[in-house]
Amino acid sequence: MDEQPVKAMSMGTTLMFAAAVLAAAIGIFIIARVFLNNSLNDVTDQINVANNSSYSDYDQTVVSGSQVSSALDNFKGKNTAIAILTTATKEGNGTPLTTAPSIGGSSDIAKALQYNAHFESGVSIEFKNGSYIVDKAFKTTDGLVDFNHDYAGIKKSGNPEYIPQTARFQAYLIKDTSGTIMGMVFKQI
Repeated sequence: MDEQPVKAMSMGTTLMFAAAVLAAAIGIFIIARVFLNNSLNDVTDQINVANNSSYSDYDQTVVSGSQVSSALDNFKGKNTAIAILTTATKEGNGTPLTTAPSIGGSSDIAKALQYNAHFESGVSIEFKNGSYIVDKAFKTTDGLVDFNHDYAGIKKSGNPEYIPQTARFQAYLIKDTSGTIMGMVFKQI
């Protein structure tokens, strides 16, 4: 009979020890989860800063034709619209070689050709506070953003899309109505 209270105390001690270990493990898990979430948020913030800094070279600056060509290469395949308005395209001189759609509408860049990711048709675009603001998202097919990587016309002299490497372009960002950067506009000056 004396053994039963000892066994009960031993079992109780074991259960209390197991509960303490379980509570410690849960506490460590919660602390680790908070730490990882904070770290993930920090990394996300750093990525956003890096992404936005890649656009800073094109925010209300004057760039060369070679920088426009570099932007096409650097942003190729990314969800970034690149609208280019050469003097010849603006004046309607010639027929572009590529299938690049124009932005359309009534803005001063209505004839600008869209490369890389492009917007849904009927996009409204206005110049406001140093940026072009669009009211539509990128055009998609089966949930994937449509791209135009037909850059042949920008390298062929005599074509209205041709981008002389020494030409100067005024660069502006394209943003959606929430302020998210969607791309950039290059207007030959």
